[in-house]
Amino acid sequence: IADGAPSSYSSIERISQTNDGKIIAAGDFSVVNGLPRPGLVMFNDDYTISDFKPEVSSMLVYYNSASVAPCGPLYFLTGYVPGIFTDDLPYEVIIAEDGSVTEAPSGLTGLNHLGFQNDNKILMFNNSVERRYSDGSADNSFSFTYGGDIPFEVPFTSCFREFHEKLYIAGQFANFYGHNSQSLIALNKDGAIYKTYDALPPGSSVTSMAFQSDGKIVLAGYFPMEGYTDATHVVRLNTDGSLDAEFNVRLLANPDTRNTHDIAVDAYDRIYVTGYNTSSVK
Repeated sequence: IADGAPSSYSSIERISQTNDGKIIAAGDFSVVNGLPRPGLVMFNDDYTISDFKPEVSSMLVYYNSASVAPCGPLYFLTGYVPGIFTDDLPYEVIIAEDGSVTEAPSGLTGLNHLGFQNDNKILMFNNSVERRYSDGSADNSFSFTYGGDIPFEVPFTSCFREFHEKLYIAGQFANFYGHNSQSLIALNKDGAIYKTYDALPPGSSVTSMAFQSDGKIVLAGYFPMEGYTDATHVVRLNTDGSLDAEFNVRLLANPDTRNTHDIAVDAYDRIYVTGYNTSSVK
């Protein structure tokens, strides 16, 4: 669907759904179906292209860098926005509903990752886990406690979703700030641990996750499943955290977490997957 990219190919790096059912895709492209959409396009629920577009001539949104607020402004992290900033460094930016692009507040920059709760509060991951308001100020009602399994490394977190008042965090880790959990963990709204997971194989890397209406979790990324000669890139977990053996989608891609970038589930439980090789499906 995307063409006219500044490089030799187009890629969709992030995909998300807004509260009113529209699908937002971000990445390395400038034209979609003949319409100028620099780095960001919004689709209506009938797949037509929305009138929304950023007020910039070009923009590149990086892999694993875009976070979409459920309501209000759209935040995109570490993207190149020529004409907005004067040097070639990536910047954290805010794209408002009117398409205007501005630099993010200083309290929301230089992060490993951030994600939006349904109330637009922002969960941030870097050397610790904390929560802030959209203006960058701290939310002191959130308190995360380090676990006792030490020493530990700061986990690489790539995605965050809120579902049924719980905060789900995923990425590439086996230990989340001292809590043993393989690539996925869930917190209560106050920061306390809700659930840890051990169903994914060691070495797994989650690039994105989405929830079906029945509470099952669909994960995209790289999963070196036992018994397969090539890696699995999409898996589904049951509500108890176990692997769903009835879900067997194989994306034929080389073992690189960037091949499957993002995943979303719409109101009809249709699953959308983005990446370089999603045309090869088994």
